[in-house]
Amino acid sequence: MYISKVTILNFKCFKGQFCLDLNKGLNVLVGNNETGKSTILEAIHLALSGLLNGKHLRLELSQDIFNNDVRNDYLQSLKGPIEAELIPLPPEIIIEVFIDGVEEDSLKAPS
Repeated sequence: MYISKVTILNFKCFKGQFCLDLNKGLNVLVGNNETGKSTILEAIHLALSGLLNGKHLRLELSQDIFNNDVRNDYLQSLKGPIEAELIPLPPEIIIEVFIDGVEEDSLKAPS
């Protein structure tokens, strides 16, 4: 079993959708400081465990986990008059982790 792909939408430094394909075996994340290497690992951990900074997400939920630009664009869209049919939708964060190499029988509950 291995993580084959990760998609991240509007989480921390990732504005819009970011997609990362991973290989079976060892993968190395390399890049400059502040480019999202740790955020990718944090997103995977959050998706698999429901924990952020060691606490359940519902206890850690804050505006700081949204991408700054996405959050600011949304807040800016709320300024001024808003017609009922044009109410802007709040931004969303989506983290998907795709796991391959799982045998179907291993997912069945014991009888």
